[in-house]
Amino acid sequence: MFLQEIVNTSPLELIAGFGYLGGHWLLSKKKIAGWVVKIIGGIAWIIFLLQNGNNIFGAVTVVVVVAMMYGFYKWKKDRYRQHTKIDTFFEILAILVAMFMILRFALSGVYNLSPIFEAIIVSAEILSTILLARRIIYGWYSCILMSLMAGILVIFINDDRALLLGILELASIYFYCQGIRNFSSK
Repeated sequence: MFLQEIVNTSPLELIAGFGYLGGHWLLSKKKIAGWVVKIIGGIAWIIFLLQNGNNIFGAVTVVVVVAMMYGFYKWKKDRYRQHTKIDTFFEILAILVAMFMILRFALSGVYNLSPIFEAIIVSAEILSTILLARRIIYGWYSCILMSLMAGILVIFINDDRALLLGILELASIYFYCQGIRNFSSK
């Protein structure tokens, strides 16, 4: 039973988890390849969510992956210092998605920890992606919040625990701290 809880992940979940972990590791070293690895992980996550009928989170993750693609573009073109109309669009989109998730929770009638954590995770994920696309150090703090909440959610709160994914989420925090260090040094 304990082994089942540890390995309770599909190959797509592992690709997504390791994609995000590897992407954050590379981004923490200011490597543009981190965006590509994260995008691969995000696409795996979208496929997993849609295959399991979780259409809302699938759609929200599409928004996150599009933001990752924009982050790749900004880094590739060395335009991360410029604040453009597209940045404003993603900032507004992040606010709208966060409001949607909070409203979804409020209107669902299901008042337990899982939907609260999910709303915070999604909001922090989009915010961190937007900030890291612009190489703003606060994106790493948002990543820490996201991973703490996701780790707690999949290890302790979900009925269908996924210990391995939780460990991957919590392990990511090390790379976020490296990102803070590397992005704060000139």
